[in-house]
Amino acid sequence: TVRAINASQAGSGLTLAQLSALLGAGIAHDTLLRGKEAGAIGQILAAALSELPKRTGMQGADLAAIAGHAAIVVVAESMVEAGARPAAITAACGKLLKSMAIPEDLIHYLAAAVSTKACAQEAAAVTQHRPDAVGTITKRAAVDAGLPDGAATVLAANAAAEAVARTMAQNGVLPQQVAEAAQTAAMTAGADNTLAAALAATHAAQEAALQSARMASPADDVGWAARSALSAVGLSGPAPLELIAVPAAVRAVDSMA
Repeated sequence: TVRAINASQAGSGLTLAQLSALLGAGIAHDTLLRGKEAGAIGQILAAALSELPKRTGMQGADLAAIAGHAAIVVVAESMVEAGARPAAITAACGKLLKSMAIPEDLIHYLAAAVSTKACAQEAAAVTQHRPDAVGTITKRAAVDAGLPDGAATVLAANAAAEAVARTMAQNGVLPQQVAEAAQTAAMTAGADNTLAAALAATHAAQEAALQSARMASPADDVGWAARSALSAVGLSGPAPLELIAVPAAVRAVDSMA
């Protein structure tokens, strides 16, 4: 895998950071298929990263964090599908990161955040059209992952809003309804009205714009999808448009180029 990545880097257009993320996800997926535990993934990944060429100014620790994050996303998603509890997922992800010598002060937060996000996405897929249930499940997952209440609320609200927005947009739901559902999920996870509206607008605008772009819609329609998400949660004026809707539409169009 490392040799293939090294050989393809020059012509791929990918940065070393992007390649490190691909390596992390690929090794995690392959190692899990072989029935090995998360700690083994970290050891294999650390050895593989040491072979990557040092062609950028990035430090080895930066590349390890990027690859480690990509790997624990795969681990968390796999464990959620298998029915593991958030605490167990967080522990496995933390073990993987520790085996890669990731700084101790980052390990638990990264592991808990990824565990919470995986639980939110699974909840959104299973509890169709129940954003309130997604918010409740995600907040419970964040607390079970060992996060203090304040951090658990913010992470859960963000993860729930993102998961609901992504799932509903991909199911062809209108942007306004996507935003309203994402706001409900965020509020049920504990966010106040202001935070919930901001999170819902951010994720709904992005996911609605992406879905519009995937359907080969004209750029104007992609922009409309992003703007509609904002208006649905009461955000209007030049600032939300410039900070949320316009970047979301641009990213969506660029992703299809």
